[in-house]
Amino acid sequence: MIWTLVDGNLIHLGILAFSSLVTTMLHFHYFESTDDKHPLNRIDFVLQLLFIFISIIKFFLISGR
Repeated sequence: MIWTLVDGNLIHLGILAFSSLVTTMLHFHYFESTDDKHPLNRIDFVLQLLFIFISIIKFFLISGR
């Protein structure tokens, strides 16, 4: 996620945006339900959502220049 914030290369941001979607899929593979109240599940889910939003939004903002 830090690489997404620092890097401005479109190819890297595209790869990071795709990898954010893949890691979110892996989140739901390991934590099968969002009803699970375990703190690690919630922390991982929030980080995955942040990674998706940051990487995709930054990709679109930079590619639109």
